[in-house]
Amino acid sequence: RGSVNKRGDPKREIEEKVVTSPPQSAAPKKAMEKTQDGIWCNLDSKSLRGFLAEGALAPHVLLFTEQEKPPLLYVQVSKVFAGRMTFGMVGYGEAALLDQFNVEKKPIPKLVLKPPVTSSLPVMHFDGQIEFTEICSFLASSLHTCKTTRSSGPNPPSASAPPEAKIVMVQSANLQELHQQTLPSVLLFTEKRQAPLIWQKMALFYADTLCLAMVHDDNHAVRARFGVQATPSFVALRPDTL
Repeated sequence: RGSVNKRGDPKREIEEKVVTSPPQSAAPKKAMEKTQDGIWCNLDSKSLRGFLAEGALAPHVLLFTEQEKPPLLYVQVSKVFAGRMTFGMVGYGEAALLDQFNVEKKPIPKLVLKPPVTSSLPVMHFDGQIEFTEICSFLASSLHTCKTTRSSGPNPPSASAPPEAKIVMVQSANLQELHQQTLPSVLLFTEKRQAPLIWQKMALFYADTLCLAMVHDDNHAVRARFGVQATPSFVALRPDTL
């Protein structure tokens, strides 16, 4: 039997306890912080301004997530595009930013790319699988689209146009081309005539950052030049070391 108050009404006693109980204090909001990998965490409407001001001429990537720390996959992706994009994270409690970037709470997580201030393109939403090469392909294509749109004036290309993955096929005759490169070069010595898929993807991901090249197994002069005895092998070069 439930206890009764002086009025003899157990229901009233319960209601009085609810009314007089002190309110639960809300969990303190986490302050924005920047990780050693350069990822802006716990962004809100106020700190977003500083985030977008950093590298304003480059795209900005936002991960909407329930996690407080950057997932390892997101850190790895950010390292691929370091210096070319700025990466941040937004919690699902930031209703204003969810509305601003047209992001629904479910399913989660959500990845969006905001083009630079010089571009007239809208915010781009990633809808592929949460997987390294899928995300990198999306970001590389978006980066290419932002660059070509900025330089194409009133007739920008389709946002779905994929960038061209350039791989130099090295022969003794064109070895000088690598010497003229202003970017670091990575040579793949292989018995394959066609570039492996992973090499094509790397050429796409690291466009404007690395020059990727291939040397076929039967090119003995180039193999001897770099002291390569077995394949597959890799040789990385600075522009001034060829």
